[in-house]
Amino acid sequence: NRNELINLLQKHLIEIKALHYPDYASADVLYHRTKMFASKYFSDRLYGIDLVTVNFHSISTLLHSDRQAWDNGLNKLIGIAQAMLDDATLTQVELPITKIIDDTSKIAQLTDQFNQLKSKFENNLYEEKNKYAQLLSKHKTFKKWVTFIILLIVFTTILWLFNNFLKWSWLSTHPKKIALYISFQMLIIFSLLTLVTPNKIIKLIDIVIAIGIVILSII
Repeated sequence: NRNELINLLQKHLIEIKALHYPDYASADVLYHRTKMFASKYFSDRLYGIDLVTVNFHSISTLLHSDRQAWDNGLNKLIGIAQAMLDDATLTQVELPITKIIDDTSKIAQLTDQFNQLKSKFENNLYEEKNKYAQLLSKHKTFKKWVTFIILLIVFTTILWLFNNFLKWSWLSTHPKKIALYISFQMLIIFSLLTLVTPNKIIKLIDIVIAIGIVILSII
């Protein structure tokens, strides 16, 4: 946890400060340990880049002596280790396991949000489909009734014209002439009702009723 990391960094800093020239072997061990801390616990910081500039050996004796190079490298390493310790003390350092748990939690939250949005979208889509189906059904029903009215007017007009302009002796002299015309009108109505009736059984009943009315009027 955080406190354990702080304790490790404190001990690590004490060991660095205890280095004495020319203990290059110990300096190399502590240098690589510092790199490990930087990459493992401070991967989002720039300590790794700073460590590149740490060098305990003199590149050129004309510029620095071996002791000067040692002191410069040691001071830089102490500064980096101290900065890590301050960083861990002042801020909440996320350890790898903490990051994994946090990332897993975030993924779970995002998954839940995605599922909620997906469910909401599917529900909205289903509702829109139902609305469209209802509108389409109403439109079809409206068209059927319009067709029914138009055809009713047309056939009624034909029946009226037939009654007034065409003289059929059998019909003209029939004792139930008016009943026949009424039955023909009912035949037209019930026959046309089959256009707007969705149920096949009801359609059949309409046709039977229409034919029955005509037969009864003739008898």
